[in-house]
Amino acid sequence: MDPCGFPGLVTTIMVVKSLIAILANHPELQTRMQKEIDHVLGEAEPRLEDRDKLHYVNAVSKGKGPGPG
Repeated sequence: MDPCGFPGLVTTIMVVKSLIAILANHPELQTRMQKEIDHVLGEAEPRLEDRDKLHYVNAVSKGKGPGPG
């Protein structure tokens, strides 16, 4: 059982913290992610259904991105 009482909560928190740290240290990743979102979605708000269309965003958020550049 998760020490917080909610299964997966600690893992989720650690993943989000890691992503924030990566983006803080590599603002070019955030810029590239935003460009992809703008290009793919335009003015629309991102929805869960859009996830498969955002290849770079998915790769970076899963720690599998090509890295900066």
